[in-house]
Formats: sequence, structure tokens, C-alpha cells
Amino acid sequence: MQGAVFGGMLECPSRPTAKRKSANRYYYICMNDSLALGGGGNFALSLDGDLLSGTSGPCETFGSLCLAHNPEFELKNAETSSDEAFELMHDLQFA
Repeated sequence: MQGAVFGGMLECPSRPTAKRKSANRYYYICMNDSLALGGGGNFALSLDGDLLSGTSGPCETFGSLCLAHNPEFELKNAETSSDEAFELMHDLQFA
């Protein structure tokens, strides 16, 4: 059994910095059934609305490779650092 720990940080509203050199502006997308970071072919990190599974792949936005051992994975734990993020994840889970 392989494990990995990774995550992302969202600032709302999104404020790109002068230092950011990305291929596109697909920083994040939040829909009724998923939350995803990055874009341009694959999401760097995408979580399904049930918070039980996710995907990761090479992402043009951040210039990253797949963050997990496999492109599809099961979530063992999800953590948030603010009430707003918790509400967002709660809404995804029960949408």
C-alpha cells in the first residue's frame, strides 16, 4: 500500500502575483460535484464531491507532474484550514 500527502492553497478572490510564471490562468475550479486545482490538459489535483476519491496528472498551470503514485487515488483524509474551506468541502460532499 502506497501513500502520499499533498495539497493546495486557494486564495479567494484569486490574486495572481508578479512572480507567477504559469502557462495559463486555470488556477482552480469549483463545481457542485468537484474541486480542482490547475488545468491545461490535466488537473494538478481534483477531488470528487464525495471526498472519497481524486485524480492528479501533469498540469500546465503549475508545471507539475502527477502528485500521487497513480493518476486515480482514494482519499484517506481531507483537512481544511478555515471555516469557509470546510463549508465548501461540506457543500461538495452533500451536493
